[in-house]
Amino acid sequence: TKGERKRLKRNKTPTTTAVRPVRPPQAIPAALSAKVVTVGEGYRQRLGELGVPKEKIEVVMNGVDSTLFYPRPVNHELLAQYGLDGKFICSFVGTIGMAHGLEIIIRTAELLRERDPEGGIVLLLVGDGAERERLEAEAREKHLDNVVFTGRVDKKMIPDWLCSSDISLVHLRKTKLYTTVMPSKIFESAGCGRPMIIGVDGFAWQLVDEAGAGVHIEPENAEELTEVLLRLRAHPEECRQMGENALTRLAANHNRDTQAAAYLKILEDIVKANIERKK
Repeated sequence: TKGERKRLKRNKTPTTTAVRPVRPPQAIPAALSAKVVTVGEGYRQRLGELGVPKEKIEVVMNGVDSTLFYPRPVNHELLAQYGLDGKFICSFVGTIGMAHGLEIIIRTAELLRERDPEGGIVLLLVGDGAERERLEAEAREKHLDNVVFTGRVDKKMIPDWLCSSDISLVHLRKTKLYTTVMPSKIFESAGCGRPMIIGVDGFAWQLVDEAGAGVHIEPENAEELTEVLLRLRAHPEECRQMGENALTRLAANHNRDTQAAAYLKILEDIVKANIERKK
């Protein structure tokens, strides 16, 4: 209070009467809210551990903008600009940051140089970020022709890159922190009908696995990623089926329309509950 602040200025050593119990930051908005909406089951679990009442927590997952991310033909002209036409392309599309652990791309490219000497498999990184220049310099230094960096691209071109790839890579560093996250890349890839390699543990992989939309690798395990790429290139029907599942089971259930409907239902329930309390 104002009086306490004045007293603390006079007495440099604070007394116990100035100490107040403080709620965890997450509990403050929860206490003032009828509902707390989060984007994944992992966050629901974590909020519960922090003391947010379970009955207050609702989950509305991220979803795809289906007006932008939808299946379209391979853009052969785009691929030809980078010498990628006819290649088996595994793409990572998005921010190339420290959290993504993309050193795995460099190590995988080195392994593929030995096991895929004809260079049929290409690792494509579309986007920019704090780690791009370093990774690109390392790939250049090691003469890794099977790694391609596009740099920053117009957002409108991202669906073309996804639809022109054979498979999408979703990857984060191996740490417990990331087992609760739900990367938006999953939904964008699903919207384009692309199968996925998921290098993320926890709820993100659980969602993709239940939909039959991808395969899992241990995060930061280049050996495992190499083996999966070699296997999937040899089994195109498996890729096709996972891509179809991504579109019909993930994108169909997690998009802007389903998000809006879920939020509307939450708001309607809050209004109904308030009316009932006032009766």
